[in-house]
Amino acid sequence: GRVAPRPPAAPIRFPTPDATGVLRKGLRAALARLRGRSRAALLKRGLIIRGLVPPARGVLGLSVHARRTSSAGPLVAVRRRLPVQPGQKATIRAHLTRAGRRRLRSGRPLVLDVKLTLVARSDDRLSEASGVLRLGRVPKRR
Repeated sequence: GRVAPRPPAAPIRFPTPDATGVLRKGLRAALARLRGRSRAALLKRGLIIRGLVPPARGVLGLSVHARRTSSAGPLVAVRRRLPVQPGQKATIRAHLTRAGRRRLRSGRPLVLDVKLTLVARSDDRLSEASGVLRLGRVPKRR
């Protein structure tokens, strides 16, 4: 008689190491560097996060939103995606949108929510870190 064909075996997936710690550390360092800088530097260069060494192969993402309390539009920088390799230093940069540049030039206090994500290629694991960048005298939420 005939033997039924065996379905192909599912590939064995190994859990990807969590990259949250790496992302948090890189984001904290980048925001600390920006806090001392002028708005002009942010206008010219945008937001740059460098020196990240991801533990897994995947896609690194960066998005910057303005906080609603400052009556800003939601996205103030171009959302970025960057393929990365494990063990290689990565630099990700978000250029400001027209609305973001206008907000920055206005000189009003501004709160930016910065989010950094890494989606691992092997098992779609999502690691993310977020931080806040305050520009000008912004009262902290009560």
